[in-house]
Amino acid sequence: MIGNYVYDIIRRYRVVLVGYSADDPPMRYLMDAIGEDASLFDDMRQPIAITDLHVSPEDPSAAIEEAIWLSKEIKPIFFKRVSRKSPYDPLWKSFREWANWSRDEVAWVERQLEENTRIKRSDASPFQRAFVQDLLAVLSADELERAVSFLSVRKVDFSWIETVSAAIDATKPGKGGALDR
Repeated sequence: MIGNYVYDIIRRYRVVLVGYSADDPPMRYLMDAIGEDASLFDDMRQPIAITDLHVSPEDPSAAIEEAIWLSKEIKPIFFKRVSRKSPYDPLWKSFREWANWSRDEVAWVERQLEENTRIKRSDASPFQRAFVQDLLAVLSADELERAVSFLSVRKVDFSWIETVSAAIDATKPGKGGALDR
């Protein structure tokens, strides 16, 4: 009975498991059920596990942990706890941002662009440069057009033009961008 319920949930929704390890007994049961039956259903969506990586990503055991999840048809997304009073703060911040994005995607994108392109590209941190590039790269052609218009109205420093131009080029057919998918 519970197995059917789990299958129905996974077939209808994108299941995101937060905070479990592959060794937790409920996870072993769930992973075994999903792993065995994933090939039986064409419409099963791959669950995602957001889980703490207890070792460095370069550590060989990190690859083993990822392989365990993947062998059970669950895609792991690892995070690393920070060593301070609130070790899960970055994870909770990510969830808050995800919720903000889901409530109003356009406003969230505009806010992120405004916050991260206030300064010249050369003065931006490597994270900011990569974030703006990645954010623009995942937008559809229509969304990108709105984002470029937004940046134009905000008179963003011209040094960001290469990042914007690369995102626009990626949406053109034959460039491996959004229109080729």
